Amino acid sequence: MSRVTPPTCKADLFAGGRVRRKYQRRVWAICSKAAVDTDVRFDGSMGCSRESHTVWFLDGAASDRRGYFDASCGQWLAGQLAKAFVVYRLGGDARKVFGDPLLPSLRSLQRLLRAQHQLKAKRPRLAGRGLTEQLQ
Repeated sequence: MSRVTPPTCKADLFAGGRVRRKYQRRVWAICSKAAVDTDVRFDGSMGCSRESHTVWFLDGAASDRRGYFDASCGQWLAGQLAKAFVVYRLGGDARKVFGDPLLPSLRSLQRLLRAQHQLKAKRPRLAGRGLTEQLQ
């Protein structure tokens, strides 16, 4: 993967809520590796087809939607801790990027993610948002 500069503000990483194109491959790789649960949906008709990929981790998810003819297409990140984790892994300082000095450190987020993976191993039927809510 090509090297991208670490984000220093939200506008570096996001455009209109979507992940900027230059970060999408790295963000998806980070989120996929951190994923505790995944969801893939395909949908379509004679006129069009749509697909949506979602990976759940920490307090949110990353989703990639293609084929929709509206503003919901693109790659999205949800959840403050999930966004902070991605910024840290990209080499940025999430506390500065989001202007929140109370955000946990990367090490704390990694511990929380390990706990989520352990919970998922113990309760494999627990999925998606239900899994993220169990640790809050």
